Amino acid sequence: VITPADVTAPVSDLYSFDIQTTHAVPEPLTILGAGTAISFGAAFKRKLAKKKADKA
Repeated sequence: VITPADVTAPVSDLYSFDIQTTHAVPEPLTILGAGTAISFGAAFKRKLAKKKADKA
C-alpha cells in the first residue's frame, strides 16, 4: 500500500494511485468444517426427533 508520505516526487496529474482496504476472507477448510458441523448437527437433531416420535 502506497501512502502519500511514501511519494518522494512532486505530486502532479502524472501520478495517481488508489488506496484500497482489504477484507478478511475465511479459508476454504474453515467454510467446509462449518458446513460439515452444521450438517452433522441437523442429522443428529433429526435422528433424536425420530427416536422421540417412535417412543410416543
